[in-house]
Amino acid sequence: MSKNGYVPIQNVDRDELERHLIGTGQRPRIAMELGGIFEGNGPGIPCPACEHDEPVWLRDKFRNSFCRKCLAGGKYTLYSWVMRCQNVGLSEALSLIAQRSGFAFRDICSVVKTKAEGKPCKQYEPLFDSWFGGHSLYQMHHVIKGVAVIIVKGEEIADCLWRVLRAADIQGVAATTSPMGTADESFWNGVVQQYPVIANKRIIIIPDNDEEGMNYARTAARVLMGAHPRESVKIVELNDRPLREGGNLMDWFVSLIEVGTEPPAMIEVLSALCARVEPLTPDIVAAWN
Repeated sequence: MSKNGYVPIQNVDRDELERHLIGTGQRPRIAMELGGIFEGNGPGIPCPACEHDEPVWLRDKFRNSFCRKCLAGGKYTLYSWVMRCQNVGLSEALSLIAQRSGFAFRDICSVVKTKAEGKPCKQYEPLFDSWFGGHSLYQMHHVIKGVAVIIVKGEEIADCLWRVLRAADIQGVAATTSPMGTADESFWNGVVQQYPVIANKRIIIIPDNDEEGMNYARTAARVLMGAHPRESVKIVELNDRPLREGGNLMDWFVSLIEVGTEPPAMIEVLSALCARVEPLTPDIVAAWN
């Protein structure tokens, strides 16, 4: 979280954000929320930018006047105005405006749905590009720092979960996977030996909805169970909603997006699902053989 109390949204497209602001008419509201401004009697002249004959003028804390319709009557754009009033850089200002306007959620939904459908997504960029090498998991430094770890099958699914966690302002939870979403017991044994700190984490494994996905989850769980001094490993199947054969966490998120669920509520639903699942026990693991 940034010093200004929000979760940064990376790679906000300024042109797309501008179209969103114009289409939703939220620019004045956001300016008032983020600019520290108040309505007042500004100069009694038409706005030079939008040529509104009777503009409602706003004034910021520096006593600069702005047309409420377009915010161009003064010397600042909305972005530079937020940068100055919030004391942030341009990328942070874009991120903050994106969150306040709902653009960030729309962007997340678009990425998740496009990737879940297997289509190319030009606006998609992985949030991370980091592997430690050896027997490491995706974004291992976050796994090491996290209190809880959610393991999925594949980097794109892990990335999707990261985006939703960030948008929901969830701290201390790491989303990860093995290289290329494939791993045998020797790999997981190497993870435990190279990073024994993983024994102190609460681990949730979310399998894809097919036999291959469950085998992946069980292989990881079998090894991680042996490393844990207590019962703290769960396999959580996404069985609360209809999911296609081979469907995964991205498909599950899409089913929530389609009924208007936003990231904080998505995480609440996922947390409730995880809470209903009992931790694995040695007897359960032995029954897999």
